[in-house]
Amino acid sequence: HLGRRTMLLNARLIEDPLRKTGRILLAIEDITERKQAEASSARLAAIVESSDDAIVGKDLRGIITSWNRGAQLLYGYTAQEAMGQPAAILIPPDRPDEERRILEQVSRGECMNHYQTVRRRKDGSRVDVSVTVSPVKDAQSRLVGASAISRDISERELLEAAMRQNEALFSTILEQAPVGM
Repeated sequence: HLGRRTMLLNARLIEDPLRKTGRILLAIEDITERKQAEASSARLAAIVESSDDAIVGKDLRGIITSWNRGAQLLYGYTAQEAMGQPAAILIPPDRPDEERRILEQVSRGECMNHYQTVRRRKDGSRVDVSVTVSPVKDAQSRLVGASAISRDISERELLEAAMRQNEALFSTILEQAPVGM
């Protein structure tokens, strides 16, 4: 009635030198829940690592604590280069207060959804991104950091700018056209 369980078996030989005998002490521990938790954590880690979106973890001081493959592709830094650095390395110099505002919002336990902004890559180039920042809590529900999921929206921004330009041109043509046209 217990179903499939994972057990850990520990055995130890206990010798009795006076009787010149030994006994084996066996201990069995049910580790099913621990194994299930490990498997769940491994699945979540695989999802994060395989995502094309940049997923960056940071502590409450804004120091990068995790960095996935998507972040490397978007920003150009390897995980080894980025982890331990302030997340402000990704923010252009003309936006000096942005990281502080984000951390203040997260420290209140608030999310920031689909915030459109600009970030800086390792080579110094700028990239338009949509960022969602969420608070990260530990097992005791204490706020310990933030996760930021960023998506490159540069192409979308270029298309929208081209559409605005075309709309303006079309509007100008209609305004200057003869009435009978």
